Amino acid sequence: MEQVESLQKEFRKMRHDINNHLAVIIGSAELIRTRPEMTPTMLSNLAQKPADITAAMRAFSDVLNAHLSPGENESGGNPPPL
Repeated sequence: MEQVESLQKEFRKMRHDINNHLAVIIGSAELIRTRPEMTPTMLSNLAQKPADITAAMRAFSDVLNAHLSPGENESGGNPPPL
């Protein structure tokens, strides 16, 4: 049960991180729409967001995989805490 609660906490953290990245994407798009002169700056911010979202999902996946397959993690010991 403790592991399920830890996993739920990690899901909430990942969801929060992704929502933050999506908020930046939406805000940047709105700023581009209302202030076209900001386009170069906003495009550089927007270009990084897919990689940030992927990194958040990959980090969660790594923790989840370590807990699902504890014998296969790199340290050979206990999986990292959730």
